[in-house]
Amino acid sequence: MLDAHCHLSFKAFNRDRDEVVERARGVLGGVIDCGATLATMERSLDLSARYEGFVHSTLGLHPSSPFDPAVFEYIEKNIDKVVALGETGLDYHYAKSEGERRAQLETFGRFVELARDYDLPLVIHSREAEGAVLDYLLSQRVERAVFHCFSGPLEVALRAVGAGYKISLATNICYSESHGPLVEGIGLEHILLETDAPYLSPLKEQRRNEPALVVHGVAKVAEAKGVARGEVERAVGRNARSFFGL
Repeated sequence: MLDAHCHLSFKAFNRDRDEVVERARGVLGGVIDCGATLATMERSLDLSARYEGFVHSTLGLHPSSPFDPAVFEYIEKNIDKVVALGETGLDYHYAKSEGERRAQLETFGRFVELARDYDLPLVIHSREAEGAVLDYLLSQRVERAVFHCFSGPLEVALRAVGAGYKISLATNICYSESHGPLVEGIGLEHILLETDAPYLSPLKEQRRNEPALVVHGVAKVAEAKGVARGEVERAVGRNARSFFGL
């Protein structure tokens, strides 16, 4: 299986990045690393070249980041090295005013256009804006998208999978009671699992998350659905490889 979304390119891993990758290689078949600034994009592509076939890059901007033409120039220059675009989307936790939300939507729209131009899937950020993001994707007739670190209502998730999109659950499902309905209510055929490392560690004694810890998410899903861990690993691994074209 894969860690479907992490940030190995972030500075939290500067001290021991290679060791973290080696631990991941011990339990996983690959990781999807998301570069979110010019610096982390460069680092992500370096990682995917160095660990070819194991680390795969996506390039995007967090919705709260300001629009930067240089980011889009860099992405297009390196478009043949990525497996998806994003993360991108809307974040209403940070954007409260209409002006801020319009600015986020403009950047989101640029990524949708880019994904259409290059026939790439989108990795979606939708904090406190899941319904608005889904409505926009449908209005733009986007065919391939995964809602990364999904925390919205089950009914929105079910609408999303009904439209052919995937739902990626992060390792916060291991301790968040509010995620219980999502874990139980979404079919395995629609689920990807991720860490969002270095965030959302499932272990109290280990503050920094890392890709190898996605196995704790597997255990949680298996327990909630009453199936073997191996069945979950095979299903979510198959889903991730299909979605990212690996």
